Amino acid sequence: MRSLIAAALGLVAILLAAAALPSAWLERNVFREAGWVSLAAPMAEDPQFRSALSAAVVEDLDGRLDLPPGFESLAVPVIERAADRLAELDGFDQAWEESLAASHRLSLQDRQHPGLAVELAPLADLAARDVEQSLGIEVPDAGNMVVQTGGPAINRYVAVAGQAAAAWPWLAAGAVVTAAGAVLAARRRAAAAFWLGLSAVAAGAVLWLAAGNLPVLARQVSADALADAFAGRLAELAMQDFQPWAAALAVAGLAAAAAGLLLLLVGRRTGGPGPSR
Repeated sequence: MRSLIAAALGLVAILLAAAALPSAWLERNVFREAGWVSLAAPMAEDPQFRSALSAAVVEDLDGRLDLPPGFESLAVPVIERAADRLAELDGFDQAWEESLAASHRLSLQDRQHPGLAVELAPLADLAARDVEQSLGIEVPDAGNMVVQTGGPAINRYVAVAGQAAAAWPWLAAGAVVTAAGAVLAARRRAAAAFWLGLSAVAAGAVLWLAAGNLPVLARQVSADALADAFAGRLAELAMQDFQPWAAALAVAGLAAAAAGLLLLLVGRRTGGPGPSR
């Protein structure tokens, strides 16, 4: 009976740990604004995203300018040049951070009703200031330049992720309590620690592999070129950031398994069954 209780508690502990880890990562890197900005900041270095961003900025500026007849042919090359070298303009880093922060507030401030979108107005205004200096004309502020990156189905998944992220301390505490209970309830505590450790290694490996599929899932976002580039690159950054967390869980499990195995071997050499009480 004790072995059955220990096995059940051990299974629950691993499931809770496997849920707590990605939930904690989501809370830190997605649902907190500072974490989101830090996670997504390297996206601006991606050539595909830059190209899609430049095209969106050109379209926005083209629509905002009220040019006299004959002047448009002179302005279009200037606009395209400003958009193409957007990342090289003074103030780009600040504008990009403002864009990410505004996107987070727009998309994730309400966890129960998220709406994934990118706010590009700070970047469009940066390009507009460059066009103003080149042409000597005034370009109206963008106000809002929102690009939707998620449909209703994706937003529902994000809402569930938000609930899980908020619950990560309880999930982690439950994992610790049930793991301790599994060891205490076991007849051979060293064996329980060994199997818990191996299970944690397996859970870490599964989470690591699951994170590797994020870029594949991101390809299901098919709004427009900019949304596709944003979702694809964000998924790659999330994968690269989360996989070390999964590896850390596997390493911790490996350490626990090694400790349990060592205690088992010591118990056998001394003629005992290993720690049991």
